[in-house]
Amino acid sequence: MTDQIAKDQEVTNRSTRMIAGTAYKNGLTGSLDLLNRLRSGPHKANSPESGLDLDIIAGHAANAASITLAFSVAGIVMWILGWLLLINTLSFLAIIFHFIGSALIIYEMIYLRWSNARLFLRHNYDSTLKPDAKFLKPLSTMFEHQILQKTIQPEPNQNVITFGGYRPFLGAGIRISGWTLSIERKPAKDSNADHNTHINIPLHQFYQAADEAVKNLELRDIKQNLCLFVNGYELEPDEVLLKSRDSHPLATLPEERIQDFFDSDLLIDKRAYQLFSYHDKVRDNLLSYFLRFYNIGAITFVETSVHTLTNVDQSRYSLSSLLDESATIKVIKTAFFTLLLAVLYSIYVIPALFNVYRYGSTLLAWRGEDKRQKQSAKSAEEYNYGLVQTFRESVAAPFYQNYFGVQDLTMYWKTLDEAVLSSIVKTLKNHGVEVSKFEEQAAGIINNGVMVTGGEFTANQVAAGKGAASIMGSVSSNSQETRVGKVVGGITKAVTN
Repeated sequence: MTDQIAKDQEVTNRSTRMIAGTAYKNGLTGSLDLLNRLRSGPHKANSPESGLDLDIIAGHAANAASITLAFSVAGIVMWILGWLLLINTLSFLAIIFHFIGSALIIYEMIYLRWSNARLFLRHNYDSTLKPDAKFLKPLSTMFEHQILQKTIQPEPNQNVITFGGYRPFLGAGIRISGWTLSIERKPAKDSNADHNTHINIPLHQFYQAADEAVKNLELRDIKQNLCLFVNGYELEPDEVLLKSRDSHPLATLPEERIQDFFDSDLLIDKRAYQLFSYHDKVRDNLLSYFLRFYNIGAITFVETSVHTLTNVDQSRYSLSSLLDESATIKVIKTAFFTLLLAVLYSIYVIPALFNVYRYGSTLLAWRGEDKRQKQSAKSAEEYNYGLVQTFRESVAAPFYQNYFGVQDLTMYWKTLDEAVLSSIVKTLKNHGVEVSKFEEQAAGIINNGVMVTGGEFTANQVAAGKGAASIMGSVSSNSQETRVGKVVGGITKAVTN
C-alpha cells in the first residue's frame, strides 16, 4: 500500500513539476499563459481540479515572469545610461554599459531560463524548492495573490460545480458516451393491477439500487458521491449557494441538501447527479459516470453522461529538450549573442521593452477585467459566476496516450453501464412494473460500440468485478463481440456485430 501511495504521489509530482518547469523554460510568454489559465476572477466559482498542485504551479509561474521583468528593467536602465554616457562623449563607459545591458538580456533569455527549467528535471527536482528569490518575493507575491484574487487550490470535497458555458460537467473532460431513457411505470402484464394506472417509485430507491449494484462489483478505486451542477449565468443570491452578489458561489454542501435538488423543478438551472468516478492515478486519467433519475407523472427518465479526462499533455509540457544542450554550449551561445548585441548598441533593448510592455499590459488587462466583473456582479447585469474550463482540462492531452489506460477506462465504463441498467431492471421488477420494453432498450445500450478519441484499438465487451458475468443476464443473453470500425479523423468507433 505504501509503495502504491508513493507511486501515485510521483505521478502527481511529475505533472506538477513538468508544468512548473515549462514556465521557466518558456519565459514570460509561457508563465503569463499559465497564470492566465489559472486565474478565474474575484467572484468566479471554485474550480474542480484533479491531480495537480496549483499553488506550486502558480508560484513558479509568477516567479518566472518576475525574473524576466527584473532582467528586462535592468537591461533598459543600462541602455539609458549607455546612451547618456555616449552623449557626454564618454564612449568607453557607454560601451561597457551597453555590454552589461545586452549581457543581462541574453543571459536571462538563453542561459537562465534553461538553467532554472533544468531544476525540474526528474533527477534534479526537489519538491521543497521555493519558487521565489528574496529580492523578487514582493513582485512574485503581487502577481500570484493580488492578480489571482483568491486562493486557487481546489477544495478536496467540492460537490457543487458552477459552470459558465453550455457544458455543465466542468472538470470531467471530454464526453465519450451517454444515453437517456424513458420508463413508463405500468403494472406488469401478468399482474392483477389496473393497467390504466402507474406505480409510484421514489427516486431515492433508484439511486440506492444503482449505488448498491456498483458496490457489489467490488471494482477498485471507484468513488461515489452526489454532485450539484449550477448554471452560473445571472445566478441570484439565495443564502445557500450564493450569499451575496459580490461573493463567489459555494463549493460544498451536505449530501442531504443536494438530495433536495433531485425533485427540483425542470425549469431551474440546478441539477443533482450521482457520480461514479475512477481515477487511474498511474496514467493520470479520470473516468466520470454521471447518473440522474427524474419522475414526471407515469414516466421515469434516466440520464447518463460519461466523460474522460486525459493525462497532462506530455508533448506541450515536456522538459526533455533541456537535455539537448550542455552548460558549455549555453555559455558559448550567451557570450556570442551578448557580444553581437553589444556591438549593435540598441538592439538588445527591443526584447526588454517588449517584456515590460507585455507584463504591464497583461497586469492592466487583468485588473480591468476584474473591475468589469465586479461591476457586472453588483449590478446583476449578465454576470456569469461559473467557469467554462478548468486549468486541468486546459493542459490535458488531445488524445489518449496509453493503450492500457484506454482499455481500463473502457472496462470500467461498460461495467458501470451494465450495473446501472441491471439495478433499474431489478427495482422495476420489485415494484411490479412491466419491464419488457425497457429490457430491449437496455440491451441496445449494452450492444452499442465504443467511441474513443485518437488512435486505433479493439475493445471487447468485458465484465469485471464480483458476479459481473451474469449482471445483465435478464437483459441480454447473447455474448457481444466488437471489431474496430473505420477511422474518421481522430475518432475510432468499435462497432458491435
